[in-house]
Amino acid sequence: MKARFLLAMMCGTLIFIASPAAGAEVAAGIVIGEPTGFSLRINQFPVLGFGWSLSHDYMFVNCDYWIINKPLPDADPLFWYLGVGGAVGIGGNESALGCRVPIGLQAVFNRKYELFGELAPGLGLVPDVKLIVQGGIGFRFIF
Repeated sequence: MKARFLLAMMCGTLIFIASPAAGAEVAAGIVIGEPTGFSLRINQFPVLGFGWSLSHDYMFVNCDYWIINKPLPDADPLFWYLGVGGAVGIGGNESALGCRVPIGLQAVFNRKYELFGELAPGLGLVPDVKLIVQGGIGFRFIF
């Protein structure tokens, strides 16, 4: 049942991409870290992650909005970003919910692909309140 919910969310995202947002810059790829899985960026919002947490045995969905996305001075093609977002985890007999603040670097090459690294500290709210840290490194193709 929970896997079906996550699959439905992923399908909804794909439908969203094929709709009027198709004129937006879309980048899709993989991320390795906590969690490990797929990464999807449509402009600066939404930046979505679908992955599996190897340390917590959860399937996660992250959704972020980049508040800042600016080039680093004298460091072409490097950009830095800062955002806010949320995370939902589903696994075993429980679920997790939290908020996060992604901070990262991305290198964009030839407007065709990007490499990125991100650290996303946050606050887990469910099942208990605690500090969380997510992040990883990844690669996305730009469409």
